Amino acid sequence: TGKGKCTCAYYHPDGRSILFASTHLDPALSAGGKPDRATVKAPAYSRTARYRWDFDPAMDIFKADLDGTNLVRLTDTPGYDAEGSYSADGERIIFTSFRDGNAEIYIMDADGKNPRRITRAEGYDGGPFFSPDGKKIVYRSDRNQNDLLQIFLNNPEGTAERALTNNGAVNWGPFFHPDSRHIVYSTSLHGHQNYEIYLMDTETGRQERITEREGFDGLPVFSPDGKRLMWTSKGRTADNTSQLFIADFVNGPEATAAR
Repeated sequence: TGKGKCTCAYYHPDGRSILFASTHLDPALSAGGKPDRATVKAPAYSRTARYRWDFDPAMDIFKADLDGTNLVRLTDTPGYDAEGSYSADGERIIFTSFRDGNAEIYIMDADGKNPRRITRAEGYDGGPFFSPDGKKIVYRSDRNQNDLLQIFLNNPEGTAERALTNNGAVNWGPFFHPDSRHIVYSTSLHGHQNYEIYLMDTETGRQERITEREGFDGLPVFSPDGKRLMWTSKGRTADNTSQLFIADFVNGPEATAAR
């Protein structure tokens, strides 16, 4: 539509449509005014230089074909709805919502029906993903209210939550390996201006460091076959800008990506 803000895009598993969040239906935009918004302080690259993530209450989740046609609104409740992603079979969507006054994880059918709340903790729970086998979900949370984020694992029913990290660092951007057992995520464990990517076995807790460069390495994702890892990195180029990198992930979770 060319109006409002769009974010959190995610491909449907069939590759023919996308999921995304948008504020283009905000009544304030049509009236020519400034959109209402709620900004919440969130941890960033540095404990002393934080950004502010915009939890706009007019943000809703939509789906559309790749050419922008067949636009369908999937959420229509007061409060921020975004950070959505599909289950591997395309039948469910997991997302973050403020509809009950707190940032919680929800799961709904792919057509937007039957939303149900998964988390019930104070603070922010967000950035959720399904495991490829559909039996687990992973997300980040600042429920300790200390400007830090920890990674949590759960089942889609919300009855098996457990913390995968519990440290004095910002841990975020978790993403499942295709084996549904391992995850990659970014952490400030080595300094709040030096984010590195780690691989974790969610069953044993064993971890392996993947990147070893000063600066920011984060937002890691696997290719569907698990043979490639892509992530955002800042500090590897002369102009010190954020760039995308891809590396082979040879022999699965037992080997590290190129450094």
